[in-house]
Amino acid sequence: MIVTERRRRFDALSAPFFYCAAFFGVSLLFLFFPTIDLIISDFFYLSHGAFYLEGAAWVKYIRKTQYFFYAVIIIVSLIALCGGALFLKPYLRRDLSVKKFAGLVLFTLTLGPGVFVNLHSKEYWGRPRPHQIMRYGGEAPYVKVWTKAEYCASNCSFVGGESSGAAWFSVFAYLLRGKYYRKALLGAAAFFLIISYFRLGAGGHFLSDIVIGAIATLFLNALIVGFFYKNKAVS
Repeated sequence: MIVTERRRRFDALSAPFFYCAAFFGVSLLFLFFPTIDLIISDFFYLSHGAFYLEGAAWVKYIRKTQYFFYAVIIIVSLIALCGGALFLKPYLRRDLSVKKFAGLVLFTLTLGPGVFVNLHSKEYWGRPRPHQIMRYGGEAPYVKVWTKAEYCASNCSFVGGESSGAAWFSVFAYLLRGKYYRKALLGAAAFFLIISYFRLGAGGHFLSDIVIGAIATLFLNALIVGFFYKNKAVS
């Protein structure tokens, strides 16, 4: 069944409220029950400071594939902003120009995974990664979410960067034609689950890093696209 433009307009305008509630709810869950993080990480931990997927070559290949996708998307979007990439038009919402599509893609990617996740959160909170804490052979203690620490200087655990980036791909569900809506959502969800599994399995992130980062990214996606809907910048 093809999703109507009116339904997607409603989703874009109402979704920020849902994601905002989920963001605070999940944050409180991990604050009051931090052992959830350790239980999940225990599942992937083998012994002697080694995680199940830590150092696996094929996992590194999948991670590089994600950055390849980003590069292609950014290049095509920049070409579209310059008046090119017109081949995209048949796949976009009928009332969305190629330039506006490119602008929304670049803006959400920059603000979510770029600024909020990598430039702010991962550099500010100082949360050590699972493989860095004493429980798993490291030297740092476990640090709860939203707790400022000094056990990591840069590119820290909170929040998950690659998993947040994978969640960002859901933005295409708002921007492509109705018949691609579910495909875009399912594709983004599958990619998110795969990347998240790899990061947990390698001891690179706690579950809370992944979930909170993803919800924050989904919130920003919906907020930005919803703003354009509301102000008729898209429709």
